[in-house]
Amino acid sequence: MLEAQKIYLDNLIKIRESIQSINVNPAITEKLQNMEAIITDTLLIVPVIGAFSAGKSSLINSFLGTTDLSVGITPETALATELHYATDNKVEAIKVNGE
Repeated sequence: MLEAQKIYLDNLIKIRESIQSINVNPAITEKLQNMEAIITDTLLIVPVIGAFSAGKSSLINSFLGTTDLSVGITPETALATELHYATDNKVEAIKVNGE
């Protein structure tokens, strides 16, 4: 979660908690909860697009400080690839049919 998301989320929670003690239309509380869920579930997506052997994997490896994506003269990342933060390294492949 980005720092800006945390700030917005903290403020929404404070607002929702502070209006609980007064008689506020329940629809407002529900809208605040919906906004909290939207902020929590929003991801930052950064597409990296370039020509064959342009250094996309090298750039990402450099940015992350790892060598998780293979690099070479031949196409190494021939499929669309998504990276997500996790505490442990793993690879998950999904076939075209969803398996």
